[in-house]
Order: sequence, then structure tokens, then C-alpha cells
Amino acid sequence: MLTREEYCKVIEVLEREPNKGEIAVFEAMWSEHCSYKSSKRWFHLFNEKAPYIELGIGEGAGLINLGDDLLVGLGLESHNHPSAISPYDGAATGVGGIIRDILSQGCKPIAVLDSIRFGNLEESQHSQYLLENVVRGISFYGNCCGIPTVGGEVEFAPQFENNCLVNAMCVGVVNKNKVVRSIASKPGSFLVLYGSRTGRDGIHGVSFASKDLSDKSDRDRPAVQIGDPLMEKILIDVTLDLVEKELLDGLQDLGGGGLSCAVSEMAYKGNTGALIRLEDVHLREEDMEPWEILVSESQERMLAVVEADKLDAVVNILKKHDLTFGVIGEVTGNSHCIAYFKGEKILDLPVDLIVDGFPEPERKTEKPDYLKEEKILLPEITDLKQEILKLLSSPNIGSKAWVYQQYDQHVQTQTVIPAGHDAAVLKLDSGKYIALSLDCNSFMVYLDPYNGTANSAAEAMRNLISTGAKPLAFVDCLNFGNPENPDSYWQLVESIKGLGQFSHDFEIPVVGGNVSLYNESFIDGNRERINPTPTIGMIGIIENPDKLIKNSFKREGNFVICIGKCDG
Repeated sequence: MLTREEYCKVIEVLEREPNKGEIAVFEAMWSEHCSYKSSKRWFHLFNEKAPYIELGIGEGAGLINLGDDLLVGLGLESHNHPSAISPYDGAATGVGGIIRDILSQGCKPIAVLDSIRFGNLEESQHSQYLLENVVRGISFYGNCCGIPTVGGEVEFAPQFENNCLVNAMCVGVVNKNKVVRSIASKPGSFLVLYGSRTGRDGIHGVSFASKDLSDKSDRDRPAVQIGDPLMEKILIDVTLDLVEKELLDGLQDLGGGGLSCAVSEMAYKGNTGALIRLEDVHLREEDMEPWEILVSESQERMLAVVEADKLDAVVNILKKHDLTFGVIGEVTGNSHCIAYFKGEKILDLPVDLIVDGFPEPERKTEKPDYLKEEKILLPEITDLKQEILKLLSSPNIGSKAWVYQQYDQHVQTQTVIPAGHDAAVLKLDSGKYIALSLDCNSFMVYLDPYNGTANSAAEAMRNLISTGAKPLAFVDCLNFGNPENPDSYWQLVESIKGLGQFSHDFEIPVVGGNVSLYNESFIDGNRERINPTPTIGMIGIIENPDKLIKNSFKREGNFVICIGKCDG
């Protein structure tokens, strides 16, 4: 829902009242999930530059040049709120969404990693249910798509009882000369929507993701999208065919905000406008209202920008694969997004107002009370053996084999080191080796957001180094509480500052990411907030495969050496 200040801004710019369809678009595009209105102001603190970075923050995927015209794409997204109320579909569509983000740059998806967090398994049947179904959703979607799930992490803490976290990372490869941008830069080009039909699933999804959960959140179940991984597999194959034949001038996944987001963002980046005809969108439910078509978040859909002389070739390929599609509009030069439905104008808005015209909300920071209190000293250890056994029996330290054994880790036959090690290692078709890690220590971030975040990034870096890889770049997923609460916002700001400092100190750039806020809940009148969780997904290159290292002991008599500080 728009705030009073936001609604007044719309009226001020338009010099009129917005209609129902326009309000729906603003509610989606100015949501925290789409606009980053509480966090974007801090992104300047990140190091985004390195000679090998081809594309960075602002695209569907960051692109890193490995040499020989080979680029690797990297993306990380969250699907927390949907997974909390519908764990199977929420997790599955989270995987599907990040795969399509990678695909939208022309990349072939080659690997998925996941970072998932739940409440205390020993005390909560609810958390057991969430874990089982989240893992099942991730496994089913990735396995059906033919993309290996090669790594990640699982963490348990009471703070995640009502707000589980599901973060998914995807990696892909593309030839430098085949990269596609999420941009509509040429007036006269056609807008082609292809993939699944459009339904009512996912409507208000971004609005749902931009508010706290409560004991009434089950009513938001229709906001959770329903995935179809077999359709996703077809979508991947068709899109890669279009990319290989160089038939696309622009491409974007339909994720949060649906059609309204994809059209307006592509036009905004290209300094153009768009005219769309909603009656040409193929529907799953024929009685849908125009505003529902605009903001539906039905899955497995892509929006392509196609020049006129290539339209017939694109249409022929889509028909060949029997894929539902519609030529739904054109790119214009008037910097407005205009939509019609059967001759009636539904939408007429300046593109820059939709994408970046929101009034920046005032946010206050205040150090949480628990950090203002005098530090409590840890009790003295009297029985070291018992303490070690207690640690080893913790679900946070014990084996996660039950999780990753449900994933197909070797489909595509590129996995050299799978899940269960410090980092996953893949051998690309080019012969190059890459290492991947996905990490966060939310307990450490809770105690010290600045240093805890920097240390979580350092852990991801060390995990890569332990395989023999040189870290190249990373993406982040910032999972925090309600930014309207000063203590939650303080945690977010301190975390970004720590991550920014890390990126400069170690000269490892940030190439993309995601922000998931409002991970708080009101249950029976009690406010509960997650541990602040800035998940770090990092990639490195193993320049000499002969030096590849695994984390197992090799031979009896070998020395065990601790490198680094051993005190404290």
C-alpha cells in the first residue's frame, strides 16, 4: 500500500488522481522489494570496480570476464516471505526466479547454491515442516531443470522460527559476444512476452514481501507464486537458442512486479517508453482485470525486445517449441509507459516516475538495547570433552548430508567438488575451473553487524582460497528486519558499511545482490526479529587445476598446521 507521502507525490507529478491500474503499478514498483528505497542510498559504499567486471549492480546478473571471451554470471535472490507460508512453492519459485535472472543476460545456468535458515529443529515441528518442504522445493525445481545444486549452507536459531530465510544463488556462463542486456533502447522494436500463461498467482507478491509477517499472514497465500520447472527447462532451451542466433535486443525475467516492472525498468535503462496491449497477453484465467495482468507474478515468463527485421525468426522459434507467446507492444520514444486493454487506456505514466520517482523515506538509526548493555563474560569451561561433544552435536555444526543428498549435484557433469566441502568447484567446458561459496554467520552479525558482516564475507573468501581459488567477485543478499524500526535499520546500515569496507580492503568487488527487509513478525502480540543475515555468495577462479585442494586428510603422518591467529 502506498504511504500518504507517496500518494501525494503521484498526484503532484501527474497533476491528477491515478486510476486503479496505475495505483497497482506504484504499489508494486515503490515497494521495498522493487525500489530498494531504504537501502539503495548506501550502495555507494561498495567497491564495484575491477578490470574483469563486465556488468555489475543493476542487471539481472553480474558478469565476470574469465578470459578468452568467457563470462560467468552471478546472481543471488531471496524468497523468504513466500517460503514462510508455503515452503515448497516459495522455495521452488525462488530457485526458478534466480535462474531466469541469470538467463536474462544470455547466460546458460550451470549451478545453483542455497542458503536456508530455520528455527530450532529439536523444539519445533513447524521448523521441521519448513525445512523438509523447502529442501523438497529446491530439489525438485533444480533437478527438473537439469541444473545441479552444488553447495550452500543451513543454519538453525530460534530467531528464524517464524521468519525462515531462503536465499538462492545461480551461476551461468556466456560468450562475451552473446551477452543480452535488460534494456529497451530502440524505438520501434517489438515487445514479446513468452513462456507460461499469466494468472492470478503472485499478485501483490512484492507488497507481501515488503511487510512484517503476522499470525494472519496465511491469508496472503495467493501472493505466493506457483512454479513449473518443466516449463522453465523449455524456457531455458528456447532462450539460449534465441541468444545464440543473436535475435534479441533486450531481455528481462518477469519477477517481482510482473509485466509492469519488466517493461518500465527496460524502458528506463534505455531512456525510452513503451506501449503495451494487455489483451494480447495470454491468460490462464480469462476474467482477469487489466491491473491484475499488469502486476501478476506468474512464473516462467520472459519479456524480449525484438527488432522488426528479426520478429519473424523469433516467432518461428517460439512456434517450433510450441511455447505460448504474444507480441504485446512496442518500444516508443516518449519516455512514457502506456497500456491499453481492448481500446481503453489503463495506464499512462512517466517511466522515470515509476522506476525512480518515489520519495525517499526518512529512516532513523539507533543501536539496539541488547548491544548497549554491559557485555556478559562467557562461563569458564570445566569439562572440555563435554563442551566439544555438545558443539559437535549441534545441528549447526553436524553434517548437512540429509539436505544436499536430495539435490542432483552432478547433472551437466561439470561438478568437481560438490556440496559438503568448503566450496563447490566446477570445471567449465572451456577447461577453466571456478569455485563457489555461499556463507553467513548470523550469530556473529547479531553481536556486531559491522565486523560480523565483514567476517562473513571473509569466511566466504577463505572457503574459496581453501580450494586453491583466487576470489574474483561477490553478490550479497541482505536479510534484515523492519527498516521503519530504528534498531533494525541500524543493523542494516552497519552491515552495509562493514561489507563495503571489506570489498575495498580486499579489492573484491560487489557485482549484484538483493535486499530482503521486513523479516519480523508479530505473533500473539510479540515482536520477533531474525538475526541480521547478510548472505555472501562469492566466486573465484582456480588458475592452475593441478593445485586444486580438497578439505580431507590425505596420509598418516602429515602435519596439521593452523595458519593465522590462534588466540582469543
